[in-house]
Amino acid sequence: MSDTFHYLEEPSLSFAEGQATEDPHDGLALFGPSEARASLPDHIVIGTQQGIELWQQWAATLNAPAACVDVTRHRAWPPFPGFDVAFGMKWPSPARSFALDATELLERGTCQQV
Repeated sequence: MSDTFHYLEEPSLSFAEGQATEDPHDGLALFGPSEARASLPDHIVIGTQQGIELWQQWAATLNAPAACVDVTRHRAWPPFPGFDVAFGMKWPSPARSFALDATELLERGTCQQV
């Protein structure tokens, strides 16, 4: 065993118009994403009704700003401005949702050899 200490610097990350920083929170908050997009690909949500409702709550939370309540800890956990501010677009609603029957899903949940 050696007493040698090796310090590895954080890599520099690129944002928006070529700005760089080591901290992804700072980069997104100050400069925005490195690749601007007009929208995200269409997607669907498949799950029980409760699962779809939970997904909708998650998506709404993702689009909203969030911060640690204790402002003295913001350096360690910088406030999240919301997906729309960080990436320049809202997290979209699904193109379609498919609800599965929870009871039937549980009944059929056992694996069977085919």
